Amino acid sequence: FNQFIKLLKTLNIKPKILFTSSGAVYGKNNDKKKDTEKKIINFNSINKLNGYKKKYALEKIFIESKIRNLGLKKYKISIARCYTFIGKDILNYNYAISDFINDSSKKTKITLKTKINVYRSYMHSDDLAKWLITIIKKSNSFCPIYNVGSDQPINLSNLAKKIALLTKTKLNLTLIKSKKFDYYVPSTNKAKRELNLKISINLNDAINSTIKV
Repeated sequence: FNQFIKLLKTLNIKPKILFTSSGAVYGKNNDKKKDTEKKIINFNSINKLNGYKKKYALEKIFIESKIRNLGLKKYKISIARCYTFIGKDILNYNYAISDFINDSSKKTKITLKTKINVYRSYMHSDDLAKWLITIIKKSNSFCPIYNVGSDQPINLSNLAKKIALLTKTKLNLTLIKSKKFDYYVPSTNKAKRELNLKISINLNDAINSTIKV
């Protein structure tokens, strides 16, 4: 980050800057409510995150603070707190939805082994690009912050069933008895209201287009 700012000073330019942060900065969600930009960052909640997720969240929080400070120096800045996405590039990473789609393409069983109910939401990468372009155009010294992602939650068990149905693939699901849950879904009302943004590709179409890649 410091090297980046040093380069800008050397070039004597102040371009618009968009930092792609993460919904992880809100910490662990304990109430199944969608995260809003007004939610206060609580380090007790951050500490409840497991493994790399905690380190990842802390790094994003640290860089967010650096980005905000640029506003004091009259840089035009903005922050996008990104969630979960779907598209051809996601298939190369180890996420639940990419595992499901990759299993279906191999005609092997779609397997879900989680012991708790996990909720996610998925924005297509084409919508992601449109949202980020719109947000960076609105960058200013006050550093507007927007959640980026779909606000339509889906349980991973139901996601696995949906992909199995669309691809005619067999399922291997474990029975979940635990009352614990993992809920990671944004409220995107601010982006919709202030920037007139919307989801143009629904989940079924997003899955189908990714499968055909």
